[in-house]
Amino acid sequence: MKLINKLLLLSCGALVAVATGTVPVLAKETVKLAFIGPLSGGNSAPGIGGRNSTQLALQLRNADPSAKYIFELVTLDDECKPNIGIQVATKGRIGS
Repeated sequence: MKLINKLLLLSCGALVAVATGTVPVLAKETVKLAFIGPLSGGNSAPGIGGRNSTQLALQLRNADPSAKYIFELVTLDDECKPNIGIQVATKGRIGS
């Protein structure tokens, strides 16, 4: 739950207006999205597939020149172990 709150806070940043001549241009804010899944070990195939799908979706979204935000994917490996997954999810640090 804490992770979702932080993602929402990161996505609510204000746009910054930068003057170039007489037309104001809005600077794009970066929104970091965390993907927590098994990326190593014997059960890594579903995690790697999920990460790659998410990465592709973000690349397609970031290619839109009219988008207001740039999305960045932060991948966190939980090694498909419950105790490590809990530690990763509760760290509270995304992309630091």
